[in-house]
Formats: sequence, C-alpha cells, structure tokens
Amino acid sequence: MPDFYNNGRVLPPNAQPIDIWAVDISSHTPERTPALADMKEKFAPDLTKRTVALDAAVAHKLELVKCGREVDARLTLEKENSARQLVESCTEIMGLGSAADARAHGALLRASDDAVTILTHTNDLIGVRINAAKIECLECALGLVQGKELLANIDHSLARSQMLDKAITAGLFASGRLALFSEEVDTLGSIAVEAARQVTLAENELREERARQQAAYQTRRATGMVTRAEVASAIPSFQGSSTT
Repeated sequence: MPDFYNNGRVLPPNAQPIDIWAVDISSHTPERTPALADMKEKFAPDLTKRTVALDAAVAHKLELVKCGREVDARLTLEKENSARQLVESCTEIMGLGSAADARAHGALLRASDDAVTILTHTNDLIGVRINAAKIECLECALGLVQGKELLANIDHSLARSQMLDKAITAGLFASGRLALFSEEVDTLGSIAVEAARQVTLAENELREERARQQAAYQTRRATGMVTRAEVASAIPSFQGSSTT
C-alpha cells in the first residue's frame, strides 16, 4: 500500500488497510474507552434476558398451538358424538312411541351438547390467546434486535475509541483533525447499520400484526361474530388467567 503521511510521519509498510477520516477529537477523552467497555459489560446480561424472554414467548405460543390442535380434535369428535346421539335418540323415540323415555334421551343429548359448547368456547379462547402470544413474540423479538442494535453501536463506538487512543498515543494527531480507522471499525459500523435495519423490520412486522388482528376483530364485530371468549378475555380481571 502507498505511504500515508501525517505531519511528517510515515505509516509502517505492514499497516492494515485503512480509511482516513477527518474528525474532531476535542470530545474524545481518556475516560471514553473504559466507559464504553463498562457499558458493554453491563449490558451483556440484559441481552441474555431478552434472548431468554423471546425463547419463553415462542415456547408458550407453540404450547398454545399444540393445545389448540388437541382441543380442536376433541371438539370434532364430540360434535360427531352429539350428532350420533341425536339420531339414535330420535330413532328410538320414533320406534317406541309413547313408551320411549324422551327425558332420559334429552338428558343424554344435553350432556353431548354441553361438551360441544365448552370445547367450542375453549377453542375460541385458545385462539384469542394465540393472537396475544403472537404479539408477545414479536414484542420480545423487537426487544432483542433493539438490544443487538445497541450492542452493535457500543462495539462500533468502542473500537473507534480504541483506535483513537492508539492514534493519539502514536502522535498522529498533531493537526487535531486526522484519525485512522481500521477495517475492523468499518466492519463493526456495517454491523451496526444492519442491526438498525433489523429493528425497522421487527417494528414493521409488529405493527402489521397488530393491524391485522385489529382489522379481523372489527370484521367479526361488524358481522356479530365476536365470541364469548373474546368478550371474557377483555375483562381485566381475567387477562392474567392461566393461558393453557
């Protein structure tokens, strides 16, 4: 690579490829680098917590989906049993006439219908909670990428600050304006930019899911299809109930 001069000094021939940036170092202090390193160390546990929170949210959503499949299968079976019970009871009453115990058949049919009703409500409630779990997952995912963006910016600032420290120590700031940044600093800057892009994507995904759920609810409301489970779930005292 060609020689670069700074106030008469020549960079060594084995120097890393560099970009030369004109910067004002008046705001750079010896305390900046250790402060950034301390910030990174203190933030690491928070990033771990965000990762754990996302994993828990995803696991919770998957458990609800699994529960929903099980309840849906039971509901289908119970509907078949109810229909069969209806046909069998009516057929027996038709055959026996006044000798048939209609009340007993009615009691059996009500038991099947009650099972269908409670399983239907359960299915509806699971649907409500799956929607809530989707939002929770997206919120946790957003929190995680926001944390990663912050860490990427800290890493970038820390590397930049360390490079400034080295440049100052080497006496490359006689003009007070010239700084040397390595490829590592440039790479970390690109990582920070990508992290910011991921935050924007996560924000958009969360916004779109909220809008989708709200639009679907308004459609159900306009057509009178809002379920009892949705109404019950809107009651504050029930919002913290068990979700499985």
